[in-house]
Amino acid sequence: MSMKKPKPGIESLAAAVIRDMEKGSRKFCEGCTQNPEQLWKFLLEYKPHDYVVCPFSHGSECCQKFKWVCDRAFFIGLATGLDWKSIVTAWEKDRMKDKWPNWYMNYYQPINQPAIGGAHVYVYENGDEAVRAFGKDGFICPACGHVGSSPYKCDSEDCNWVSYGLFGTLGKGVFVFLKDKMLGENIFMPVALAGDAE
Repeated sequence: MSMKKPKPGIESLAAAVIRDMEKGSRKFCEGCTQNPEQLWKFLLEYKPHDYVVCPFSHGSECCQKFKWVCDRAFFIGLATGLDWKSIVTAWEKDRMKDKWPNWYMNYYQPINQPAIGGAHVYVYENGDEAVRAFGKDGFICPACGHVGSSPYKCDSEDCNWVSYGLFGTLGKGVFVFLKDKMLGENIFMPVALAGDAE
């Protein structure tokens, strides 16, 4: 199936699913593989929180991931007052910002897009509001406990832990969602919020 360069958002995510199907790198149901145009149309018209995952009702892992992304964006939109499709567009722009975009199956994970209202998840209007909330007391390294000035990298001489590494914040950090960017990230626990997290 040939298609023009998709716009970032639902279109680019749907195109990534179709590409996986065409490459044969993932298992799709027979209905999808024989009717890619029908799958494409279905994905573009997907309604969040719909129980149908694919037009043929089988739901490969790629179609399941597409559904998970849309549903997660929908519920984040409900919690923040943002449009869910705009959230998906922001995520897709972030996913594809590098020369070699992240594979959607890896990029979209509960650790990267946690549920709003979950433990250690904070929502702010913008970065300035977040900085005010964090105060000047610093951030706690999840590996060594050192309190430093960076929310991303431990500045202790004996530790070089980073929040964006393979093991992230070891479950001891926070996820900060900024409404103006419609994106979030995992950072070290701000000392100012440490009492809330207990």
